[in-house]
Amino acid sequence: MNGMLIEFTSRNCPPCRAMKPHVEKLAKEYPDHVKIFDVDEEDGLQAADIYNIISVPTFVLEQEGQPRKIHSGSMTPAQLEAFIL
Repeated sequence: MNGMLIEFTSRNCPPCRAMKPHVEKLAKEYPDHVKIFDVDEEDGLQAADIYNIISVPTFVLEQEGQPRKIHSGSMTPAQLEAFIL
């Protein structure tokens, strides 16, 4: 595995719900490349504080235990794929 994608979401976030199928598809397409974690900002306040998450959806790509990329807001499926590769 090359990395970990942390997806910060909220139950009341329409863009987060719209991104969900794309994230799930990538998890199936790249199981050995990236492990994906979904964190609801309301339940994961400590993790959200660590990464200074101020809006959702926000995606954090970690490699070797360090955040390498952070993106706030929705992405197209192609943008999301490029983000993790």
